[in-house]
Amino acid sequence: MPEYQSDETFLIIRAANRMEFRDIELLLLSRSIPFSVQNDFSGRQFYVPLRYQSFTMSELQQFQQENSNWPPEIAAQKGLLFRFSPVHLGVVLLLTFFHWKIGQLPNARVWTESGMLAVEKVWAGEWCRTVTALTLHVDAAHLLSNIVGLLVFVGGVHQFAGAGLSWLLVLIAGALGNFGTSLFYQTAHNSVGASTAVFGAVGLMGAFGVKRYLIQKPFRKRFFIPLIGALGLFAMLGTHPGSDVMAHVFGLTSGIVVGLALTPLLGTRILKSLLLQGIAWLLFFMCIYDCWRIQLVLGVLE
Repeated sequence: MPEYQSDETFLIIRAANRMEFRDIELLLLSRSIPFSVQNDFSGRQFYVPLRYQSFTMSELQQFQQENSNWPPEIAAQKGLLFRFSPVHLGVVLLLTFFHWKIGQLPNARVWTESGMLAVEKVWAGEWCRTVTALTLHVDAAHLLSNIVGLLVFVGGVHQFAGAGLSWLLVLIAGALGNFGTSLFYQTAHNSVGASTAVFGAVGLMGAFGVKRYLIQKPFRKRFFIPLIGALGLFAMLGTHPGSDVMAHVFGLTSGIVVGLALTPLLGTRILKSLLLQGIAWLLFFMCIYDCWRIQLVLGVLE
Protein backbone atom coordinates (compact mmCIF):
# COMPACT_ATOMS: atom_id res chain seq x y z
CA MET A 1 0.00 0.00 0.00
CA PRO A 2 1.38 3.44 -0.88
CA GLU A 3 1.86 6.09 1.78
CA TYR A 4 0.46 9.59 1.37
CA GLN A 5 1.67 12.92 2.71
CA SER A 6 1.00 16.47 1.72
CA ASP A 7 2.55 19.87 2.25
CA GLU A 8 1.48 23.32 1.14
CA THR A 9 2.26 22.56 -2.50
CA PHE A 10 2.26 18.84 -3.26
CA LEU A 11 0.61 15.52 -2.53
CA ILE A 12 3.50 13.17 -1.85
CA ILE A 13 3.03 9.47 -2.72
CA ARG A 14 5.56 6.90 -1.62
CA ALA A 15 5.29 3.42 -3.20
CA ALA A 16 5.94 0.30 -1.10
CA ASN A 17 7.90 -1.50 -3.82
CA ARG A 18 9.04 -1.28 -7.41
CA MET A 19 5.93 -2.93 -8.86
CA GLU A 20 3.63 -0.57 -6.97
CA PHE A 21 5.74 2.37 -8.13
CA ARG A 22 5.31 1.31 -11.75
CA ASP A 23 1.54 0.89 -11.33
CA ILE A 24 1.16 4.36 -9.79
CA GLU A 25 3.29 5.90 -12.52
CA LEU A 26 1.20 4.30 -15.26
CA LEU A 27 -2.03 5.41 -13.56
CA LEU A 28 -0.88 9.01 -13.27
CA LEU A 29 0.21 9.04 -16.89
CA SER A 30 -3.04 7.47 -18.11
CA ARG A 31 -5.12 10.07 -16.20
CA SER A 32 -2.95 12.99 -17.41
CA ILE A 33 -2.12 13.95 -13.83
CA PRO A 34 1.04 16.07 -13.68
CA PHE A 35 3.74 14.77 -11.35
CA SER A 36 7.43 14.68 -10.71
CA VAL A 37 9.63 12.03 -9.14
CA GLN A 38 12.31 12.62 -6.55
CA ASN A 39 14.59 10.36 -4.55
CA ASP A 40 15.20 10.47 -0.81
CA PHE A 41 16.54 8.06 1.81
CA SER A 42 13.33 5.98 1.69
CA GLY A 43 13.19 5.63 -2.09
CA ARG A 44 11.48 7.33 -5.00
CA GLN A 45 8.42 9.51 -4.38
CA PHE A 46 5.76 11.09 -6.56
CA TYR A 47 5.01 14.78 -6.17
CA VAL A 48 1.57 15.74 -7.46
CA PRO A 49 0.33 19.36 -7.41
CA LEU A 50 -2.02 19.83 -4.48
CA ARG A 51 -4.95 20.92 -6.64
CA TYR A 52 -5.05 17.35 -8.07
CA GLN A 53 -5.10 15.73 -4.64
CA SER A 54 -8.78 14.70 -4.54
CA PHE A 55 -8.80 13.38 -8.07
CA THR A 56 -5.52 11.50 -7.61
CA MET A 57 -6.57 9.92 -4.31
CA SER A 58 -9.91 8.86 -5.80
CA GLU A 59 -8.25 7.26 -8.84
CA LEU A 60 -5.65 5.44 -6.74
CA GLN A 61 -8.26 4.06 -4.34
CA GLN A 62 -10.43 2.86 -7.21
CA PHE A 63 -7.40 1.23 -8.83
CA GLN A 64 -6.50 -0.57 -5.60
CA GLN A 65 -10.06 -1.85 -5.12
CA GLU A 66 -10.32 -3.16 -8.68
CA ASN A 67 -6.94 -4.88 -8.53
CA SER A 68 -6.85 -6.07 -4.93
CA ASN A 69 -7.38 -9.72 -5.99
CA TRP A 70 -5.57 -9.63 -9.30
CA PRO A 71 -4.69 -11.82 -10.99
CA PRO A 72 -7.68 -13.97 -10.03
CA GLU A 73 -7.14 -17.68 -9.61
CA ILE A 74 -9.05 -20.43 -11.29
CA ALA A 75 -11.05 -22.32 -8.70
CA ALA A 76 -8.94 -25.17 -7.43
CA GLN A 77 -10.07 -28.62 -8.35
CA LYS A 78 -11.50 -30.31 -5.30
CA GLY A 79 -10.35 -33.85 -4.77
CA LEU A 80 -8.68 -35.96 -7.40
CA LEU A 81 -8.65 -34.92 -11.03
CA PHE A 82 -9.68 -38.49 -11.86
CA ARG A 83 -12.15 -40.25 -9.61
CA PHE A 84 -12.43 -43.98 -9.47
CA SER A 85 -14.95 -46.31 -7.91
CA PRO A 86 -15.74 -50.04 -7.81
CA VAL A 87 -17.98 -49.31 -10.80
CA HIS A 88 -14.92 -48.60 -12.95
CA LEU A 89 -13.18 -51.75 -11.88
CA GLY A 90 -16.34 -53.78 -12.43
CA VAL A 91 -16.80 -52.53 -16.00
CA VAL A 92 -13.22 -53.20 -17.10
CA LEU A 93 -13.27 -56.65 -15.50
CA LEU A 94 -16.50 -57.50 -17.31
CA LEU A 95 -15.08 -56.17 -20.57
CA THR A 96 -11.97 -58.31 -20.07
CA PHE A 97 -14.02 -61.38 -19.20
CA PHE A 98 -16.25 -60.81 -22.24
CA HIS A 99 -13.21 -60.70 -24.53
CA TRP A 100 -11.77 -63.86 -22.99
CA LYS A 101 -15.10 -65.71 -23.06
CA ILE A 102 -15.75 -64.98 -26.73
CA GLY A 103 -12.30 -66.33 -27.55
CA GLN A 104 -13.26 -69.63 -25.91
CA LEU A 105 -16.53 -70.06 -27.79
CA PRO A 106 -16.69 -72.37 -30.81
CA ASN A 107 -18.97 -69.86 -32.53
CA ALA A 108 -16.79 -66.82 -31.73
CA ARG A 109 -16.93 -65.77 -35.37
CA VAL A 110 -20.71 -65.41 -35.15
CA TRP A 111 -20.33 -63.00 -32.23
CA THR A 112 -17.70 -60.96 -34.03
CA GLU A 113 -19.60 -60.76 -37.30
CA SER A 114 -22.85 -59.98 -35.51
CA GLY A 115 -21.38 -57.24 -33.32
CA MET A 116 -18.70 -55.44 -35.31
CA LEU A 117 -19.31 -52.05 -36.89
CA ALA A 118 -20.08 -53.02 -40.49
CA VAL A 119 -21.24 -49.72 -41.92
CA GLU A 120 -23.35 -51.22 -44.72
CA LYS A 121 -25.36 -53.18 -42.15
CA VAL A 122 -25.68 -50.16 -39.89
CA TRP A 123 -27.29 -48.30 -42.80
CA ALA A 124 -29.45 -51.35 -43.43
CA GLY A 125 -30.99 -50.81 -40.00
CA GLU A 126 -28.69 -52.68 -37.60
CA TRP A 127 -28.14 -49.63 -35.37
CA CYS A 128 -27.25 -51.81 -32.39
CA ARG A 129 -23.85 -52.42 -33.98
CA THR A 130 -22.85 -48.90 -32.91
CA VAL A 131 -22.98 -50.21 -29.32
CA THR A 132 -21.87 -53.84 -29.66
CA ALA A 133 -18.75 -52.88 -31.63
CA LEU A 134 -17.51 -50.96 -28.58
CA THR A 135 -17.25 -54.21 -26.60
CA LEU A 136 -15.25 -56.20 -29.18
CA HIS A 137 -11.47 -56.18 -29.53
CA VAL A 138 -9.00 -57.68 -31.96
CA ASP A 139 -6.56 -59.03 -29.38
CA ALA A 140 -5.31 -58.60 -25.80
CA ALA A 141 -3.10 -55.61 -26.68
CA HIS A 142 -6.03 -53.84 -28.29
CA LEU A 143 -8.17 -54.55 -25.24
CA LEU A 144 -5.48 -53.42 -22.78
CA SER A 145 -4.91 -50.07 -24.48
CA ASN A 146 -8.63 -49.32 -24.44
CA ILE A 147 -9.06 -50.43 -20.83
CA VAL A 148 -6.32 -48.03 -19.73
CA GLY A 149 -7.97 -45.23 -21.70
CA LEU A 150 -11.37 -45.99 -20.20
CA LEU A 151 -10.05 -46.13 -16.65
CA VAL A 152 -8.32 -42.77 -16.97
CA PHE A 153 -10.78 -40.75 -19.03
CA VAL A 154 -14.04 -42.16 -17.68
CA GLY A 155 -12.47 -41.39 -14.29
CA GLY A 156 -12.17 -37.81 -15.53
CA VAL A 157 -15.84 -37.72 -16.54
CA HIS A 158 -16.75 -39.24 -13.16
CA GLN A 159 -15.57 -36.14 -11.30
CA PHE A 160 -18.29 -34.15 -13.07
CA ALA A 161 -21.09 -36.64 -13.70
CA GLY A 162 -20.79 -39.38 -11.07
CA ALA A 163 -19.97 -43.08 -11.26
CA GLY A 164 -23.09 -44.35 -13.04
CA LEU A 165 -23.92 -41.46 -15.35
CA SER A 166 -20.31 -41.16 -16.53
CA TRP A 167 -20.41 -44.66 -18.07
CA LEU A 168 -23.80 -44.08 -19.67
CA LEU A 169 -22.62 -40.80 -21.23
CA VAL A 170 -19.43 -42.40 -22.50
CA LEU A 171 -21.48 -45.22 -24.03
CA ILE A 172 -23.78 -42.70 -25.73
CA ALA A 173 -20.81 -40.70 -27.03
CA GLY A 174 -19.14 -43.87 -28.29
CA ALA A 175 -22.31 -45.07 -30.05
CA LEU A 176 -22.82 -41.66 -31.64
CA GLY A 177 -19.18 -41.68 -32.70
CA ASN A 178 -19.68 -45.05 -34.39
CA PHE A 179 -22.80 -43.70 -36.07
CA GLY A 180 -20.79 -40.73 -37.35
CA THR A 181 -18.14 -43.13 -38.63
CA SER A 182 -20.82 -45.07 -40.50
CA LEU A 183 -22.17 -41.82 -41.93
CA PHE A 184 -18.68 -40.88 -43.11
CA TYR A 185 -17.75 -44.19 -44.77
CA GLN A 186 -21.21 -45.55 -45.65
CA THR A 187 -19.63 -48.63 -47.27
CA ALA A 188 -16.60 -50.93 -47.17
CA HIS A 189 -15.56 -50.23 -43.59
CA ASN A 190 -15.54 -52.54 -40.57
CA SER A 191 -14.20 -51.82 -37.11
CA VAL A 192 -14.27 -52.95 -33.48
CA GLY A 193 -13.03 -51.56 -30.18
CA ALA A 194 -13.83 -49.16 -27.37
CA SER A 195 -11.44 -46.46 -28.58
CA THR A 196 -14.37 -44.45 -29.99
CA ALA A 197 -15.83 -44.40 -26.47
CA VAL A 198 -12.41 -43.51 -25.02
CA PHE A 199 -12.27 -40.38 -27.15
CA GLY A 200 -15.92 -39.76 -26.36
CA ALA A 201 -14.81 -39.58 -22.73
CA VAL A 202 -12.01 -37.16 -23.69
CA GLY A 203 -14.59 -34.94 -25.42
CA LEU A 204 -16.89 -35.08 -22.39
CA MET A 205 -14.02 -34.04 -20.11
CA GLY A 206 -13.21 -31.09 -22.36
CA ALA A 207 -16.84 -29.97 -22.57
CA PHE A 208 -17.43 -30.29 -18.84
CA GLY A 209 -14.21 -28.39 -18.14
CA VAL A 210 -15.69 -25.41 -19.97
CA LYS A 211 -18.11 -24.93 -17.05
CA ARG A 212 -15.24 -24.09 -14.66
CA TYR A 213 -14.27 -21.19 -16.90
CA LEU A 214 -17.76 -19.91 -17.63
CA ILE A 215 -18.71 -19.57 -13.95
CA GLN A 216 -15.73 -17.26 -13.34
CA LYS A 217 -16.14 -13.90 -15.04
CA PRO A 218 -12.41 -13.13 -15.56
CA PHE A 219 -11.97 -16.43 -17.44
CA ARG A 220 -15.11 -16.56 -19.57
CA LYS A 221 -13.26 -15.42 -22.67
CA ARG A 222 -10.93 -18.39 -22.25
CA PHE A 223 -13.66 -21.02 -22.01
CA PHE A 224 -12.16 -22.84 -24.99
CA ILE A 225 -8.99 -23.90 -23.12
CA PRO A 226 -10.38 -27.29 -21.92
CA LEU A 227 -11.52 -28.00 -25.47
CA ILE A 228 -8.03 -27.28 -26.75
CA GLY A 229 -6.74 -29.69 -24.12
CA ALA A 230 -9.11 -32.36 -25.45
CA LEU A 231 -7.86 -31.74 -28.98
CA GLY A 232 -4.29 -32.02 -27.71
CA LEU A 233 -5.03 -35.42 -26.19
CA PHE A 234 -6.60 -36.49 -29.45
CA ALA A 235 -3.53 -35.38 -31.39
CA MET A 236 -1.22 -37.32 -29.07
CA LEU A 237 -3.27 -40.49 -28.66
CA GLY A 238 -5.74 -40.73 -31.52
CA THR A 239 -3.70 -40.27 -34.67
CA HIS A 240 -1.29 -43.19 -34.57
CA PRO A 241 -0.70 -44.97 -37.89
CA GLY A 242 -3.04 -47.91 -38.29
CA SER A 243 -5.66 -46.54 -35.88
CA ASP A 244 -9.17 -45.66 -36.97
CA VAL A 245 -8.63 -41.91 -36.90
CA MET A 246 -12.10 -41.00 -38.17
CA ALA A 247 -13.73 -43.09 -35.44
CA HIS A 248 -11.64 -41.21 -32.89
CA VAL A 249 -12.63 -37.87 -34.47
CA PHE A 250 -16.32 -38.70 -34.32
CA GLY A 251 -16.01 -40.08 -30.79
CA LEU A 252 -14.32 -36.87 -29.62
CA THR A 253 -16.88 -34.70 -31.41
CA SER A 254 -19.81 -36.66 -29.99
CA GLY A 255 -18.39 -36.37 -26.48
CA ILE A 256 -18.00 -32.61 -26.83
CA VAL A 257 -21.56 -32.18 -28.16
CA VAL A 258 -23.12 -34.37 -25.45
CA GLY A 259 -21.02 -32.69 -22.76
CA LEU A 260 -21.88 -29.15 -23.82
CA ALA A 261 -25.58 -30.06 -23.88
CA LEU A 262 -25.37 -31.25 -20.27
CA THR A 263 -23.12 -28.44 -18.99
CA PRO A 264 -26.03 -26.49 -17.38
CA LEU A 265 -26.74 -29.48 -15.11
CA LEU A 266 -23.20 -29.76 -13.73
CA GLY A 267 -23.00 -29.22 -9.99
CA THR A 268 -26.78 -29.49 -9.49
CA ARG A 269 -28.54 -31.81 -7.09
CA ILE A 270 -29.90 -33.77 -10.02
CA LEU A 271 -26.50 -35.17 -10.93
CA LYS A 272 -25.66 -35.85 -7.29
CA SER A 273 -28.73 -38.05 -6.85
CA LEU A 274 -27.84 -41.65 -6.02
CA LEU A 275 -31.10 -42.71 -7.64
CA LEU A 276 -30.09 -41.07 -10.93
CA GLN A 277 -26.65 -42.67 -10.78
CA GLY A 278 -28.22 -46.07 -10.15
CA ILE A 279 -30.68 -45.68 -13.02
CA ALA A 280 -27.90 -44.54 -15.35
CA TRP A 281 -25.79 -47.54 -14.33
CA LEU A 282 -28.71 -49.90 -15.03
CA LEU A 283 -29.40 -48.28 -18.40
CA PHE A 284 -25.74 -48.67 -19.32
CA PHE A 285 -25.85 -52.44 -18.87
CA MET A 286 -29.35 -52.85 -20.29
CA CYS A 287 -28.37 -50.99 -23.44
CA ILE A 288 -25.35 -53.24 -24.04
CA TYR A 289 -27.28 -56.41 -23.18
CA ASP A 290 -30.26 -55.61 -25.39
CA CYS A 291 -28.09 -54.52 -28.32
CA TRP A 292 -26.19 -57.81 -28.17
CA ARG A 293 -29.41 -59.80 -27.85
CA ILE A 294 -30.81 -58.14 -30.95
CA GLN A 295 -27.62 -58.58 -32.95
CA LEU A 296 -27.25 -62.25 -32.05
CA VAL A 297 -30.82 -62.94 -33.12
CA LEU A 298 -30.12 -61.21 -36.44
CA GLY A 299 -26.88 -63.17 -36.79
CA VAL A 300 -28.69 -66.49 -36.33
CA LEU A 301 -31.38 -65.50 -38.81
CA GLU A 302 -28.75 -64.71 -41.39
